[in-house]
Amino acid sequence: LLGVIRHNGFIPWDDDVDIAMPRPEYERFCEVVCSELPNNMRWVSYEDSLQNGELGEIAHLFCDDILLEVNYGGKRRVTNIWIDVMIIYGMPSTRVHQLLHYTHVSLYRGIARMGRIDNIGGRAHNRIEKFIIWIAKRFNFSKIINTEKMLLKATSILKKYQYGKSDFVIAIPSEYGFKEMFPKSFYEPSSKGMFESKVVSIPAKYDKILEALYGDYL
Repeated sequence: LLGVIRHNGFIPWDDDVDIAMPRPEYERFCEVVCSELPNNMRWVSYEDSLQNGELGEIAHLFCDDILLEVNYGGKRRVTNIWIDVMIIYGMPSTRVHQLLHYTHVSLYRGIARMGRIDNIGGRAHNRIEKFIIWIAKRFNFSKIINTEKMLLKATSILKKYQYGKSDFVIAIPSEYGFKEMFPKSFYEPSSKGMFESKVVSIPAKYDKILEALYGDYL
């Protein structure tokens, strides 16, 4: 989003593209994407990514024609260029329930990281996850924690509040954690922006989202 509004394309110092879609659209996308992609591209869903710790806990769209050397979790590796696909989930309507729901999700996501600390490099999105990772760095939990099971549990909790019936929504995962929860009216109806000469859909109130995340983003 920042790239679309400020640069009309790629952020010069970034190495990928991030997009987000509501959970119902993500599920429909998963059903059709593989039959629509050209031979040089491949789709790895969020659920598939959980089976490979090095891919992280996010869906990816890869292009196999171009390779990129990256530092992921403190490890240098060569990968195909990619698009990160985050999922937008519904949230409760009241502040107290929002905090309780997000804390519940963060607890399971944090425990999952305890079982995969070497691969994720200690990345966290809120204080709960940071504290759990701090503990995990001092003890080896990889043999007793099923990371995939914990993350699927977190997803099950997130799906409790349906996107279509929710007034508030949040993108998962996010570097900004709870700050990336907004009224659904910020997203819908969508607007249009330019990305490298292509017309793309962007949130209706993109300015409010960018100001909340970055302050003076221009």
